Amino acid sequence: MSSNRLKRIAVTGANRGIGKAITSALIEAGYEVHALVRTHQNPTLSAEHLNHPHVIVHDYDQSLIAVNDNGFPKTLEGPFFGLINNAAICEQESLADSRRDTFDRVVNTNLTGVFHLTRLLLPMITNGGRIVNISSQLGIEGRADFGAYCATKFALIGLTKTWAKELGTRKITVNAVCPGWVETDMTQLDIEKLARKKDVSPEVYRKYVEDHIEMRQMNSPTDVAALIVFLLSPAAGRISGRDWLMHNNFG
Repeated sequence: MSSNRLKRIAVTGANRGIGKAITSALIEAGYEVHALVRTHQNPTLSAEHLNHPHVIVHDYDQSLIAVNDNGFPKTLEGPFFGLINNAAICEQESLADSRRDTFDRVVNTNLTGVFHLTRLLLPMITNGGRIVNISSQLGIEGRADFGAYCATKFALIGLTKTWAKELGTRKITVNAVCPGWVETDMTQLDIEKLARKKDVSPEVYRKYVEDHIEMRQMNSPTDVAALIVFLLSPAAGRISGRDWLMHNNFG
């Protein structure tokens, strides 16, 4: 832990769900966390994180950096050991019912914003550093009505493999974590929407989902965070360009 104390990690979407668990796990592992969150729109980090001496909060909206470099937080100062690209949104629309603004909103947040944040932060990332992109099971397989989300998560894996080749000479590793169903507020909303389409209760649909997962239960945010801590560790220093699917067998 002491070897991590001076290492700075930037985390997008650090104030809820998986991002909140990542923040907690990184603090526990001894890192200094730079939380990139939309403080002007949403509640910021929990008091536990907001008041922690090793958490620095930066106002950041990923949809803005997607269209203009001025969206890069001016308060960010390097060097950084790592970047965790976690922020994302999900919209459910079939191709027949999709709207341009919905597709563009998902792509700007989940893909274009990730690309430009990483591009602008890269000069601050030290040699031997880490980049972890949070993709999804839906970055490996498609799912009806999730076209925009799937497209962005597939693309993140493509960027992961490309950046791993480009940054290997600097000994910067780049990996993608691909969780299946994770117990978050976003997941609960997805279950409720899917249950309505199937004309069943959310409880019935959740049981259907869990029955098709190898371990018969969803991932927890802390499960995802634990894998990320490993990918930041010295033990993962020669692992790069991989997409890590966390247990799930539900299509």
